[in-house]
Amino acid sequence: MGRTCRRRWPDELGRGVKGKRGHFIAVLDVGGTTLRSATFNSATGVLGAVHRTPTAGTTGADDGTGQRRVVQQIVDTVAALVDVGADTAVVAFAGPVTAGGVVLAAPTVAGKRWNPMDLQAHLTQQSGIAVTVLNELTAAAWRYRQTEQRPFCVITVSSGIGNKVVWGDQVLLDPAGHGGEIGHWQVDRNPEAPLCECGGRGHLSAIASGRGTQARARTEAMRNPEGFAHSSLATTNNPDNITTHDLVRAARTGDEFATQIVQGGITALAAAITMMFTAIGVRRFLLIGGFAQALGPRYLELLRQSLKDAGCFGLSEREIDTLVELGAPDDDHSLIGAGLWALDHFSGRPNGDVTP
Repeated sequence: MGRTCRRRWPDELGRGVKGKRGHFIAVLDVGGTTLRSATFNSATGVLGAVHRTPTAGTTGADDGTGQRRVVQQIVDTVAALVDVGADTAVVAFAGPVTAGGVVLAAPTVAGKRWNPMDLQAHLTQQSGIAVTVLNELTAAAWRYRQTEQRPFCVITVSSGIGNKVVWGDQVLLDPAGHGGEIGHWQVDRNPEAPLCECGGRGHLSAIASGRGTQARARTEAMRNPEGFAHSSLATTNNPDNITTHDLVRAARTGDEFATQIVQGGITALAAAITMMFTAIGVRRFLLIGGFAQALGPRYLELLRQSLKDAGCFGLSEREIDTLVELGAPDDDHSLIGAGLWALDHFSGRPNGDVTP
């Protein structure tokens, strides 16, 4: 098969790969903000050094060029990992993915102009190795599947919002890629509700994600200049300069204006969690993603109070407190999960044979 042009890879990523026994799997996490990549040693179950780079598809006009940019970036990344010893790959992608590796949409990665694409087949052809493409939350769920003793739901609050429910040994996901997309659940039906990156209005992601909360902070700062002036966010000098980092810093120190902004998104997320608990009885929600984890215990405090205010039918306040927890304090969830997914699915196969 054809091989793409190679580019030099950071030395630390390939360090220690060659010369060791084991099957090395290239693992990628293609997020809305960052593309993370590493090798995963199937013999030791250890993730190698992680390389992080801005995702190429998130810049420029929403005219379809983002899709071409990010696909080429993924092709180049897989090729570089092959050069340092990987002989199979698992790509965790932020968007709905079918059981066959077709990416149906990618609003947080490349905007609403994404043509459904058999990314799995394309990457396999371009790299010369077998590649599997999963949804990023499906991969992340695999990190926790063996340690969680009861059904659980992983929720990411980052550039966007997504989730996956694990029940027994199964991620509850339709083969056509449906499920686990609560970020596109409409929580605000107002015609002027915030616009989601998918093109819809009032979606949970548009209200409660890091990007959505930042947009709301900028809007509220212009609507309420007095409140903005008394907030530590005023040090940004202009509402358009407010970043998610500013919001996190202010909310963690108890800034009233920033906390109210963050609380608006958390209230919407609490409604989604309450709905899932009431519908299917899952009682364990693990929160990952850069925005939620940056806020840390403060995020949990606000979310638990919102859940108590909403009420979880049949649960006491003490039981509600145990409903939500933060995941591991890193951003390697989908990379580690992709490696563990590969071990689970390719166990006992010859190197390079990754046919499920």
